[in-house]
Amino acid sequence: MQQKIQIIIDKEAPVISDIPPMEWTNQDYTVKGTVIDKDTKDFPSSGLSRIVWSKRALTKEEVLAENTNKLSITNGEFSYTITTEQNNERFYFYAVDNADNVSVPKTIDVKIDKTKPEITELHLGKKMGLMAHRLLIS
Repeated sequence: MQQKIQIIIDKEAPVISDIPPMEWTNQDYTVKGTVIDKDTKDFPSSGLSRIVWSKRALTKEEVLAENTNKLSITNGEFSYTITTEQNNERFYFYAVDNADNVSVPKTIDVKIDKTKPEITELHLGKKMGLMAHRLLIS
C-alpha cells in the first residue's frame, strides 16, 4: 500500500498590519498589532512563532537570534506595553513564522513624556507704572 506524504515548504514571510501612530502622552502606552501568515490549500503556512521588537532596525539574522525582546502572538494579535519615558523613539516590530521567515518591520514613534514641567525662573517687576510679569517654564 502506498502512502502519500506532503512536504510543505513555507517561503512566505508573515505580515504585520500597520501600527497606528500615537500622540504624546504622560501615561504608559500599549502598542497593539495584528499578524497574518498567509495559509492556503496550495501553499500552507508553517504558523506564527513570535514577534521581536527593537529600538533599531535589525537584519534577518539578528531578528532570528534575538532571545530577549520577544512577544507571543495570540490569535494573530500581539501587544507590548511601554512604561518608560520615550522622547519620540522609534520601535521596530518583526513577525517570525515557524519556518524562520521574517516580516518587513512595522514601526511606531513612541512619545511618552512623564516629566513634570518645572519653573526655573520667575521675574516680577514694574514697567512704566504697570506691573509686568514674566514666567519662564521649561
